[in-house]
Amino acid sequence: MSFSAGSGARPSRRAGPSTHHPELRDILGHGAASRVQARAMLAAAGATDPDRAGDHFVACVDGLLFDRLAGAGALTAPPPGTPESRADLTAAVRAPLRAMRT
Repeated sequence: MSFSAGSGARPSRRAGPSTHHPELRDILGHGAASRVQARAMLAAAGATDPDRAGDHFVACVDGLLFDRLAGAGALTAPPPGTPESRADLTAAVRAPLRAMRT
């Protein structure tokens, strides 16, 4: 989403990154299966809008993975594979799941 100049600088939808970077099409395509699974999981959990909630959940997990692998979380998170790391990741995933059920 980008903002266009003009009245109120409203957000405008534009073509996604794969349109401008064809080399990303294969990479972005891998996320489709995760979205389908997340939508089904949140539908089973009673989400009022499981398609949207599923997409948001996958985006949250993608962000969490980036944070742990390349972002600031890589510097501050508990060591990978430890009970502390598992507990921290459980809490990080549980919070958006609970919020997306409504």
